[in-house]
Formats: sequence, C-alpha cells, structure tokens
Amino acid sequence: MKKSLLLILLLPLTVFAQHEFGYHATWYFSYGGFGEFGYKKVSHVGDTSMLGMHWLEFEVTGTGVMKTGPNPDDFVADTTRVWNSIYLATKNDSVFRLLNDSTPYLLYDFSAGVGESWQFAPNDTFMGCDSVPIATVNEFGFDTIDGNVVEFMRVTLPMDTVYYGNTPYYQPMSNTVFNTRIYPDFGSNSYVLLFGTWRNACDGVTILDYGGHSLSCFSNDSLSISFVNQACDFVPFISVEEYESISFEVYPNPTDDLISIQADKVISKVEVYSLGGQKLIETSQTENIELPASSGIYVVAIYFEDGRRAVTKVVKK
Repeated sequence: MKKSLLLILLLPLTVFAQHEFGYHATWYFSYGGFGEFGYKKVSHVGDTSMLGMHWLEFEVTGTGVMKTGPNPDDFVADTTRVWNSIYLATKNDSVFRLLNDSTPYLLYDFSAGVGESWQFAPNDTFMGCDSVPIATVNEFGFDTIDGNVVEFMRVTLPMDTVYYGNTPYYQPMSNTVFNTRIYPDFGSNSYVLLFGTWRNACDGVTILDYGGHSLSCFSNDSLSISFVNQACDFVPFISVEEYESISFEVYPNPTDDLISIQADKVISKVEVYSLGGQKLIETSQTENIELPASSGIYVVAIYFEDGRRAVTKVVKK
C-alpha cells in the first residue's frame, strides 16, 4: 500500500517536470538549394490553441541570398526575410506538426521503445511507393556534441529490394522519408523541410534532395550547442570561383565493396549516407573506402578544402 501511494504522489511531479518539444528553444539552420542560400532562425515566440490541441508557435526569420548571375556581385540579398510560422505540439512524449496549416500529424514518438513503430506521414502511392511511412526504433544512444552529451533515437524506414533491369537496389519504399537519427532535445540535425518530412520518389534516382537545412546552433533553457565554427547567423556570399565545376570521379561504380575518389581539388573529408539521410561513414581517406555491408544505393558527399562540396551516388552490388 505504501509503494502504491508513493507512486501516485510522484507521477504528477514527473509530468510537470517535462517541457514540450521546443519550449523556449532557438534553432539556427543554414539552408541552400536552387540558387538560394542563407540562414534561418527558428524561435519559440508563443503558444496557441488550435484544433483542440495546445501548440507552440515558432517564428522563422533570417537572411536569404539569391544568385542572379555568375559574377561575385550577382546576387540579391534580402536581410529581412520572414517565412511562415511553424507549429509543433507535444502530447505524451509525441511531437505533432501542423500539416498544410490545417491537420495535426505525428512526427516523432519519443515514448516508443526498441522495436516499436509509429506512422509519421499520411500514406499514398506517390511515384509507386507502396509502403506505409512507418518509423521503427532500432537503437538508443548518446552523442557528445560541442561538449554536451545528448541522447538520440535511431529509426529505420520501410525498405525493399527493387529491380531496375537486372540490378537490385535496396531503398526506401514509402512515399515520405525523414532523417533516421532523432534527438529528443532538438529533433534532427538536418531537414529538407523544417520539422517535416520530404517526398520520396521510388524510382531509384530521385530519392533525396541533398539541399535543405543543416543545423548550425541550438539552445534552450538547459542546453546550448554549436555545430559549426562560425557565427550561427553566418551567410556565405558565394563567389564566382565557387561556381566553377569540380572534376571528380568515384570508382568503381557499381562496386563490390570499396570505392576510391580522384579530384582536381584537395579533399578534406568524405561522408557516406543511406538514402534515408543517415550518416554511415565519415573519413579523410580518398582510397579504398569500405562501404557498409548491405547492398544498395549510397549517397557520397565529398568536401573540399576550399569549402565546396560535391554529392553523388554509388551502387554497392
């Protein structure tokens, strides 16, 4: 009887100690794609009630730069950019986003244990993707980032083997995907669409738009993290030299196991990602890089000492 009473008394305290996802939080993202780049600041600015739920409102501001030509001064900078607000709601350790400004939809379920799943987007058959968008937890762990120890949840997405000609490809098979490493403190460290999922075309080619948003800095009442070695609101003004094409080759492709890279610029590091956006390898090697054991398509990001980056795909037989 005493044990039961103690449990009843402690439960309300546990609930009150938990804050909603994003409470008093600020994110800085660098973003780029389709000739535009810059940074976005996402800040918790207030609360509101909609659709029978309590939502946190996040204001999105920042600076955007649009290239208008090949010369260094060929750009238009808008220093007062304001994007649409983002609305997130937390209920029982589940994080909801407002979909199309009208429909709540579950994004992250932080109450799920290993082997448990949740549906993170509406299902449809876009581009022939026939699997329901379901995330299944397969690991919990801790990262040390900027001196802070932060927990992460790793999930898997629906995958299947698809044949193009006589070649098998193991790839995501739902119409929607997201980054498969999720941090309960700040979400993912990269998004195509902020705090959302992105469309997946199950055609073996247009799987992942590698543009999008990369997390530069995050802070809330108890945590402050910088992922970069410059100001959170840094905007790189791209010069004409950075638009020169980079000559590089990743070979062999397809490969049985190892890849090597040749380029006309000095390479600082190489990263290998799954098609779901999960970083699998980071190395300074350029020769005999061993790919993961599973056959399939992998995204290879090549970083050069002058700050530029090239992205390509390789097929492991």
